[in-house]
Amino acid sequence: MAFIDSLIPFVKGLEKASNIVVDENPDYFVAPMMGAVPFIDVMHILNEDFDISKVHYMPASSHVVNAKSVMGNWMDNFLAKNVTVDSPVKMIGIDEVVSGSSATRVYRAVNQAINRKKRELITGTLFGFDINDQEKFKNAVKQFDRISDSENFDFLSHIMGSRKRDVYSSNPEQLINDQKKLREIVKNHFANHISYVSIGVEDSKLGTEARPRQREYLGLRENGDVIPVSVEAIISMDKPNLCPARYKLLSEKQGVRGHVCYSPVVEDFLVTDAYLTLLENIAKIGGKNPEKISPVNMRRILESSNFLDDQYKV
Repeated sequence: MAFIDSLIPFVKGLEKASNIVVDENPDYFVAPMMGAVPFIDVMHILNEDFDISKVHYMPASSHVVNAKSVMGNWMDNFLAKNVTVDSPVKMIGIDEVVSGSSATRVYRAVNQAINRKKRELITGTLFGFDINDQEKFKNAVKQFDRISDSENFDFLSHIMGSRKRDVYSSNPEQLINDQKKLREIVKNHFANHISYVSIGVEDSKLGTEARPRQREYLGLRENGDVIPVSVEAIISMDKPNLCPARYKLLSEKQGVRGHVCYSPVVEDFLVTDAYLTLLENIAKIGGKNPEKISPVNMRRILESSNFLDDQYKV
């Protein structure tokens, strides 16, 4: 009974997190592995409106070889597949927060990839406005008018007319001014094309004056880039028996200060009795049928490395 009681704040926290996700209604949910894997299972149990089909699992463990590059590469490829000029994309994530350093590292990697993708969209769009190719220029005007819902119709009509009348050949100053304005319009259009916030599941034992969280994390929280959810303890944290996914092992720990090294490739699952018992108890607390619980999205977890270049699939 004491263990069940200790779970209640954890359950309430993740129930709140699941409600945030449902309310935000993102296009995609980016779940950093391994910490977020049990979070997804728990939120699926607690909230029937939580859509697990939107969840994609990103290798993010500090024990993964070249973790920073792995996260950047995974996000670059994920965005390449799922983001186009045609419509905005809304993403949300979730992470364990003790000091905040790990959550900050993940947020930074995701945000940097988003900025790279935005620059790519801006550059690609501007490339179409080729002053020396009338047909290409006309198509670029039509496409941008379409994707911006004619918000800039007057300016696009102006530059299209100027191009047709060959105004730019005799008036280079107008060309420079119009190109500058066009760059600003395109840049502003894509500024919010990809949005991302993360839910920080915070261990309430930290974040006190005696044990403050990392400054950069607090800045993200203050800016609204991280939505905090407090729990008394992150029950599943640093407990491999409470996370069924298993990375491919590359090397065992060497020496007292050595580290276990893993590939970002998930090669196996181990669903322990302890994990099933945890999920069953969470179901009971949440008023759900404990006989109908099980880990979810196993195939998607196994396929998470599909968004990695071959060089990272060691």
